[in-house]
Amino acid sequence: MVASVGNVETGFLGALREHYRVVDRNLLLTPAGEATPDWARQKQIDPKINDFRLIQYDMMFGKRHSAPDFFLETVDKLVAHTS
Repeated sequence: MVASVGNVETGFLGALREHYRVVDRNLLLTPAGEATPDWARQKQIDPKINDFRLIQYDMMFGKRHSAPDFFLETVDKLVAHTS
């Protein structure tokens, strides 16, 4: 799954966007176009990426605890869950 790190320019997501324009399970892409293939297999992973992955999981498959802090516009919308 490819996740483009939104247009948010402040806070955590904005800081992440300053370092990575594309976060994919196989590739990280910097604003300068530098690619980091197979980044998930490295011994040390940028802590910002780990945090982003937790937020992404929570929003897609979890209970959306991060919605009020990162995606306020989605808080009042009904989202179908399979769990």
